[in-house]
Amino acid sequence: MKAWGVVALLVLGVGVQWLCAWGLLVLRGPFERLHLLGPANGLGALAIVVAVALDTPAKEGGVKALLVGGVLVLLSPVLTHAVGRAAVLHERSSRSSPDDPGVEP
Repeated sequence: MKAWGVVALLVLGVGVQWLCAWGLLVLRGPFERLHLLGPANGLGALAIVVAVALDTPAKEGGVKALLVGGVLVLLSPVLTHAVGRAAVLHERSSRSSPDDPGVEP
């Protein structure tokens, strides 16, 4: 019965990753694409990590998989915010002229 749970979690995780990857190809702007990082790093990665932890004994790496998943879930909002801020600063600097002192790079 445990094998079915692992397979279900893997299908869920990989399905979310595929949908987010497909969405990256479809969406046009960087700010629209940022919305796809949340489900990919949250739900998709967490489902895969839990499946690996359930299938792998704790001595062989189950705990390591859970630690990696926890770090990924905790740091992905920070990384998404940093990428968004970099995109905003890049957009501001590309719109302004060198003679315009009103916009900070």
